Amino acid sequence: MKFNRLALVLFVCFTLSACGGNSSDGKSNVKAQNPKQEATASQGKAENAQVVKTQAGKEQEDTSYLKKMKCPENAKKMLFASDWSPLQTTNFDILSVNDDGTEITRLTDRSVWEGSPVWSADRCRIAYSALTDSKNEFDKDALLDIYVMDPDGSNRVRLTSTKENDDQPDWSPDGKRIVFMSERDKNREIYVMSSKGTDQERLTNSKANDEHPHWSPNNDRIVFSTHRDGNWEIYLMDLDGSNLVNLTKNKADDKDSAWSPDGNQMAFISNRSGIKEIYIMDKDGSNVRQVTRQNGKKPTIDQDIAWSPDGQWLAFAGTVTSKEGKDIQAIYKISLDGSKLVKAVNRDPSTSNSVEW
Repeated sequence: MKFNRLALVLFVCFTLSACGGNSSDGKSNVKAQNPKQEATASQGKAENAQVVKTQAGKEQEDTSYLKKMKCPENAKKMLFASDWSPLQTTNFDILSVNDDGTEITRLTDRSVWEGSPVWSADRCRIAYSALTDSKNEFDKDALLDIYVMDPDGSNRVRLTSTKENDDQPDWSPDGKRIVFMSERDKNREIYVMSSKGTDQERLTNSKANDEHPHWSPNNDRIVFSTHRDGNWEIYLMDLDGSNLVNLTKNKADDKDSAWSPDGNQMAFISNRSGIKEIYIMDKDGSNVRQVTRQNGKKPTIDQDIAWSPDGQWLAFAGTVTSKEGKDIQAIYKISLDGSKLVKAVNRDPSTSNSVEW
């Protein structure tokens, strides 16, 4: 009878030990007993961590726009024009700079005015305008023509050669055509040509000035500024110059528009508040909202707007006071809600404008 009791006690103790009932490390025993459940739980934690990491990455920077670029190494580079020496006010060159303000590189050096640079959609070519056959911007014989070049300033090709100014080029999304402003009709009109300079065709026909054309990212419309209504308004037209639509319809001056990368919005400069400020509107002219509220504070809004490739910032040329006490233009960037204003290019005391991003 004693033997049976002892055997029963030993059997119960052995059973409880195997089940982890009396273990001093019960948790580890439970894990060891159910390895499949442990693996599933670990996998779930890893997946959740990956999602959080991905979401955090997107909040910091969405780089999906790079997939559309053949030369994505240039996606972070801004273009602008600047007087290389403040003493030579007519000698403007085209420069590139990283969008954090580092690595300023001079791309042109012909000792004449060169400006209005614009990236092709694939970021592999730059179109721009330059004075031809003159070293003085105020020379009566000085004329602007359209050129193209590689991102490092090489392989320059002249596309236009007329007796009047051709300026303000912009690429079609496929890089096959260029829209631009021309004064060959004794006023400013919008023209289009192939990216090789052939097949030049007039799109607008107005007694007033039409300028600053920009091709939509969706390759279906062209936006431009016009004075045909007695003040500056922003118009849309089809690629053949038909179906003109006034987007702004405001008594103030609205001009210098720029498409958002997705083609759904436009930024522009307007003095509807009494001074120049930057605004954004939907592509049909609705939902207008004000971005800057400088109210005359430096930098005052001057000219040129460019949208960052990721659609999160706007760059513009603003007037500031140099360290020598003179008013000069500098390149700034601002977030879409107007909360962050940053000086993008610091070349004081030189003047910088014609910004492109």
